[in-house]
Amino acid sequence: MTNTSRTYPISTLCYLLRYLREEFPDFLESTPNISDLTKFYKAAKKAFDDSEEFKNTSRNTVVQLQGGDEACTKAWKSLCDISRTEFQKVR
Repeated sequence: MTNTSRTYPISTLCYLLRYLREEFPDFLESTPNISDLTKFYKAAKKAFDDSEEFKNTSRNTVVQLQGGDEACTKAWKSLCDISRTEFQKVR
């Protein structure tokens, strides 16, 4: 597996993955439309800061990713793809 810290710091990755799974439960079947990444990141960070439960499940999500969990890997790849696509728009 590719080193995830190159794309996102591990602390950011944990809440982004968790938030993606929470807000877009069908992301495995349908790529989410996240065109405003800043808004998505801020909402994920707020959820992480405001909720101890969200914080704990976020950390568990990263453990699952590092363990090769298929759903987490797909979520991570989806975030990377969306980020690359949006980055190309501002280049």
